[in-house]
Amino acid sequence: MTMLHDARPSGRFALSGNALKVIAIIAMTVDHIAWMGIEEYSQAETLLQIILHSFGRLTAPIMFFFAAEGYHHTRSFRRYLGRMALLAAVSHFAFCYFAQPSFNPFENQLFNATSIAWPLM
Repeated sequence: MTMLHDARPSGRFALSGNALKVIAIIAMTVDHIAWMGIEEYSQAETLLQIILHSFGRLTAPIMFFFAAEGYHHTRSFRRYLGRMALLAAVSHFAFCYFAQPSFNPFENQLFNATSIAWPLM
């Protein structure tokens, strides 16, 4: 009977997939909180907002990694693409609500501005 061993060398630091997801969620939340403090793009950002945005920039590479991992490990590309399209559609309305003062996403920003979920799809 053989015993399975961890492939990582002992003493090395590694993050699990769930830990990376938590980091991405926290980073995205921090970035969105920083955006709430800016009224317009022309307004000068404070040092705190720049630091918060810098931390928030961890989200995209983590999302790209998980999209690539999902594509690599999927059994059905069509079903995976459908799940990504559902994520993009649901998150698009949340993005429009965040980017506009009104909840009507069909006014100006239906196709002018999108979340990162569409390019990931």
